[in-house]
Amino acid sequence: MEDYIKVTERIIPHIEEAVGLKLYETQKRYLIEGIDIFRGRRSGKTVAHAIKVAFTEGDPLDFRKPYKTHFEREFLRYREMLYNYGFPVRPIILPKKKGTTK
Repeated sequence: MEDYIKVTERIIPHIEEAVGLKLYETQKRYLIEGIDIFRGRRSGKTVAHAIKVAFTEGDPLDFRKPYKTHFEREFLRYREMLYNYGFPVRPIILPKKKGTTK
């Protein structure tokens, strides 16, 4: 599977600005090199993985089910921040809002 964005050192400051966080070195290595060196909770893996998935090409991800996991909620949050910043991100399918026909 290809990536919409090839994450490099040059792109990292833009990602940090988009999501409003200073990424840990482990997160940067994961995004740039794909090296998973996260250990335990609160290591930053959820944020890094959400960014990585947002930049991955593929079919739209389906979020129409009513219950969402912690990762799915975080993914949607970070994907929106990246999208609003102007990054190309993976398409998603959201549930129809009540009262709409589209």
